Amino acid sequence: MQVADSLKKVFKGTRASKASLKACVAITVFGLLPIFAEIVSGNRHDMVLFPPLHLFQRGTLLLFDKGFACYARLRTIADAGHHYLCPMRLNGNALIVKVRSAPAYVRSALRRHPEETFLRDVLPAKKRLGRVWDLDVLVRPQANATDKTWIRTRLVIVPGPKGKQHPYLTNLAPVLWKPRALRELYRLRWQIELVFKELKQNLNLETLPSTDRDAVQVLAWASLLALALSRCVAAWLQPLALMNGLAARVRPHLVTRALRATVRLLGHALVAAARNAILCLRLLADELLREAQSFETRREDSFVRLLPLLPTSSA
Repeated sequence: MQVADSLKKVFKGTRASKASLKACVAITVFGLLPIFAEIVSGNRHDMVLFPPLHLFQRGTLLLFDKGFACYARLRTIADAGHHYLCPMRLNGNALIVKVRSAPAYVRSALRRHPEETFLRDVLPAKKRLGRVWDLDVLVRPQANATDKTWIRTRLVIVPGPKGKQHPYLTNLAPVLWKPRALRELYRLRWQIELVFKELKQNLNLETLPSTDRDAVQVLAWASLLALALSRCVAAWLQPLALMNGLAARVRPHLVTRALRATVRLLGHALVAAARNAILCLRLLADELLREAQSFETRREDSFVRLLPLLPTSSA
């Protein structure tokens, strides 16, 4: 979030800006509900930002990008009884300890040198792959980690266009979660990017026009609270279970946009007498459904592709 340069001593920015704020937000896959938010100076690295794990029910699957993927965090998530799925950095190195799926020469290398077979040494030239690799590996935590013992995790490398590798780290069981399912699971993380787009375009979070340090934070939190309010209204219009993916009857980000034009009506409904409040709410629902209803309910998305890939116990 861009803020006035005069606030650089309070909210230090990155190289691209003198002053800025950064929002760390956790969003549920189902219903795109915000469940955690933190606002810090723009120069804080993503690696040190993460929602407290006690907020999540045991067994939760956490999807996050490689900016948050420090290896010590993987151990912490697993120890808390949760699951993770995140990309590994392309230049990351890992010690291979088990091969479930990979070319024959990788298995041969592991048999010859069981304690010295590193991923970098067996990846093909230009790191282009022709098939899926499914491995167990050991990764080393960062130098400042309290526990410096290596961490065992599952590494799945899926070839993309022209063989470009897409490596994922996870502790999901290989018996239940095949590589193709993991790829579709991680696609769901893109929804957080759509929420940030919604915050910037519809809720004025991209630029905070004030030189007052307190006002800037108030404006930022007001945008995040407006997102939570919009999701409450969206859940009032339709069940959360029907708010997933492109096939949803009501699209949450469209509710946010439509609510901006009807917020006065919502305000009247909240303070009016019961009879008038019901009338206001009916008018509000009609207006929102007219503006936020999706007419592309047959579009296929990752939810549709993922469903037949889910383990029987999870479907």
